[in-house]
Amino acid sequence: MKFRITSVSAALTVSAAILAGCGSSDSSSSRASAAVTSQETAAVTSAVTAAATAQPEPTASAGSYDTGVFSVAQPDGWGIAPVPDSLKKFDGKTNPNSVYAIKGGKEDSDVISCPYLWITWYPKGNYVASKGFYDNVKDLDPVTIGGRDWTGFSFSSMDTPGISIEAREGDGQWVVMLSTERTNSKISLEDADVKAIIESIKLD
Repeated sequence: MKFRITSVSAALTVSAAILAGCGSSDSSSSRASAAVTSQETAAVTSAVTAAATAQPEPTASAGSYDTGVFSVAQPDGWGIAPVPDSLKKFDGKTNPNSVYAIKGGKEDSDVISCPYLWITWYPKGNYVASKGFYDNVKDLDPVTIGGRDWTGFSFSSMDTPGISIEAREGDGQWVVMLSTERTNSKISLEDADVKAIIESIKLD
């Protein structure tokens, strides 16, 4: 079973709130979403739609996480969390084509307070990044990570810096959004653990 994300609005991944430290004491996705602007909520809600009701079960093992569609490494100090398939209705369903890799966090609500990668697989490669959503956009030099050629740009959203990169694979496309800075923690595309996560991405 695969999901298809059809709106470029899905690129709005940076949370509106920045809380001190990583590891929110409130693990409720609904409370986490309250910190996201209504614009972002509407954009992501309309962008993520289920193609079928059956969903593969994610599995976790030592140092890795498998969504049922793809697998990704989980380095020490990082948590992998499934992405809710809607920020409007929290019914327990998640999108197996998308995960958060969160530095210092464990649950999807931790993206408010911790830097993270949002990794998404588009089976038909129909994603087009819209730079118009962001401020301070700057194209990045192409980079090869994990045998894939990535292109993208850096940006800021509500004064929070981020990076968007994408790479083709067959008929599909990978998109990785990085929210690079929180109050007490930062990540970079040059970090060894960040590269290790991106290098590890593999379709089942």
